Amino acid sequence: MSKNFKPIFSYNDDLNKNAYLNWRMLRWDRRQNLNAIAHGYYDAAISLAQSCVDDNCDKKADELIFPILFNMDHSIELYLKSIMWSAHWLNDDYENSFKRTHDLQDLYQKTKEAIHSLGKEDEDNFIDKTDNLSQYICELYSLLHPAEQGQQKDNLDLFRYPMSRDQKPYFYAENSNENVTIDLENFIVRFQEIGKTLNCLADYYDELVDKKIEVEADTRQLEDEYQAELEAELYFWGYEF
Repeated sequence: MSKNFKPIFSYNDDLNKNAYLNWRMLRWDRRQNLNAIAHGYYDAAISLAQSCVDDNCDKKADELIFPILFNMDHSIELYLKSIMWSAHWLNDDYENSFKRTHDLQDLYQKTKEAIHSLGKEDEDNFIDKTDNLSQYICELYSLLHPAEQGQQKDNLDLFRYPMSRDQKPYFYAENSNENVTIDLENFIVRFQEIGKTLNCLADYYDELVDKKIEVEADTRQLEDEYQAELEAELYFWGYEF
């Protein structure tokens, strides 16, 4: 017997039981929207990990670890794309936004290159602040491709599927008799630092872009006002346009 279910995209009279897809979105600030979703994936990963630390008597961590890691990696991806996009705008490179890839290693490198173009101080600060992230990415790729010492690129499907596109099993399935473990308490400590750093950097560069846009708008307004005054003065003296 079929049931008439209420639509998923519907309203609950109790406001605290609603989730609003667009509540944190800003229509004209696409970089900020990337940051908002990135923070959502970050929060989901930390919350799931903490729930396992608090109570793992049912061993739920062994299955939740996959969405935990996927959420964290996707959060990193979105934050890096936001920072890269802001760096391009600060360099007046309005044609570029961010690299279309899920490859964290490549994204980190391209973001670092974009920051480099802003100046050595920015680059040094970015490298210093993201040292923990850089170590994680190296660790991740070394685990993925030990023979290549982490140099081979990958789209990081390993937390969404148990096998690669050519249907070769990932390390945790291929060597399923050998334990591959993650210390969840350490996970939370390290990724809280990574998430806080990326969120601060993304907000910082997004704010710089907003200030740049504001200054350019004020400059154009002053130029327009000066031009209008000049034309009025010339017209007064008999010049016509």
